[in-house]
Amino acid sequence: MKRKNGKPGQELLEKVEQLIEEKPKQDAQAPESPTPEASPPEAEKPGRSPRRERALLTYISLLFGVSFVLVLLSFLLQQQDISELNQSASSALAKAEQLQDNNRELTQTNQDLQTQLADLQAQLESESAIAKEELETANRQIDSLEEELTQTQAQTEQQQEAYELLCSALLALSEERTEDFQRDMTALAALADMLDSQGKAVYQQLLAATAAES
Repeated sequence: MKRKNGKPGQELLEKVEQLIEEKPKQDAQAPESPTPEASPPEAEKPGRSPRRERALLTYISLLFGVSFVLVLLSFLLQQQDISELNQSASSALAKAEQLQDNNRELTQTNQDLQTQLADLQAQLESESAIAKEELETANRQIDSLEEELTQTQAQTEQQQEAYELLCSALLALSEERTEDFQRDMTALAALADMLDSQGKAVYQQLLAATAAES
């Protein structure tokens, strides 16, 4: 900036010097006023006049002042730009740190969820295995109960048939139907174990009656 402002200042300084130099020349070239006696020409003073030096110093001071003000303004603008850049960098850094914190929180949350999911899967597998074992046990119990029920039904049917034969044999004996009695007693022999104590006692009495008849 000093170099850019220095060239116009130097040109203006040269112009001021030219104007100051041209003014005495113009005064020297002006026509002399008619006087009865011509005054002798004054000898030119070597060097610069004090007025000219003061003008040059004033102009130079003004240039330096303007240059200083421009440099100061440029410096202040640069400082403002630097401050804004620092604020932007600080804001970006804060956002980056916040994003990192959020990323860490999300990562931790994801890990916790995965751990919970693994625990739930393990618990579900364990409960499923237990439920499967309980179901198999229940199925075995159902099969056993069905088998017992089938056996009970068969025993009930045999017991019912045994009592029906016992009653039929008693009726045939009372009606003296010997053939029917013999047939019922023969069929009842295979089912005698299905009778209770009283039925077995009646069955033994009928066997004794059959032996007495024979």
